[in-house]
Amino acid sequence: NWVFKDKRRLHEYFEKSLENTDLLIIAGGQLIMNNNLIFPLRLHELVKIANDKKIPIIFNSCGVQNYSKKNFGTKLLEQSLNYDNVKIVTTRDDLKMLKKYIKSEDKIVDKSIDAAVWCNKAYNIEKNKNSNIVGLGIISPNMYQVYYERTKDKKYYLTKHELKQFWMDLILKLDDEKVEWKVFCNGAKSDYDFGYEILKDLNLNDKEINNKLVKRPLEAKELVKQISEFNVIISQRLHSHIIAASLGIPSIGIVWDEKVFDFAKAIGVEKYFFNLNNTSVNEVYEAYKMYKCNDNILNPDLYRNEAILYIKKMKELI
Repeated sequence: NWVFKDKRRLHEYFEKSLENTDLLIIAGGQLIMNNNLIFPLRLHELVKIANDKKIPIIFNSCGVQNYSKKNFGTKLLEQSLNYDNVKIVTTRDDLKMLKKYIKSEDKIVDKSIDAAVWCNKAYNIEKNKNSNIVGLGIISPNMYQVYYERTKDKKYYLTKHELKQFWMDLILKLDDEKVEWKVFCNGAKSDYDFGYEILKDLNLNDKEINNKLVKRPLEAKELVKQISEFNVIISQRLHSHIIAASLGIPSIGIVWDEKVFDFAKAIGVEKYFFNLNNTSVNEVYEAYKMYKCNDNILNPDLYRNEAILYIKKMKELI
């Protein structure tokens, strides 16, 4: 498909898009990874065209994973990142992993923070200071399998039964402690469906589920607004934690992918992020009690200042 169709179509699109361009910024996302060549082929084509046009490139706060010398996708990503016109490459994830890709010493290669720490300012949304609701952020158990297939790392691996049991036990614990809660997701239908399945297995009726399961967000602003209505979240998806950090809302992390723990370390709250293979429901609940009373360790202004550090360097390139 790439050889006979996509390459020609994207080449024409990139050529047209880069007309009269002075600087190209490739921003965010888990882009530096080999997902069946989907990203490597496209990124390589884009960077090569920009290099031919002598347009400088910045990769800003991108996710990075899966360096493998034997992998063709890795080789394409290496070539992309080592073109002369690539000036700055920063990652929100693993800096050591990123440096494996980049052989040139002429580039700025550094750790950054995800630009989505600005999301509450972008959408002009502040947290509800009167809320007492704990948001339970669900991820589909299929993502554990996806992460394992990508990394061959079973450090965080859970079966569907184990993950469901954790959430059911946590909900029952919150009920016992008279803590109000709601289940939410980042928008993926599979996450929403898993949340619905958990509540069904807890024998909630349709009316109760409708009250306890936040509707699936279809836009980023809608998700930010939903998270702003919680006073704490206990969640799995990375961007639920980034959004919570932007709002100054404490978040307890259930880690399924190393990138989630990388973000926790970046904002200094890693002790509140857990691998369920060695953590009990009671430990998560105790962390919730401690963190909700100690949310002054969050500093959204600091995260935002870190996010714009390399924006200033981009201006210097212009």
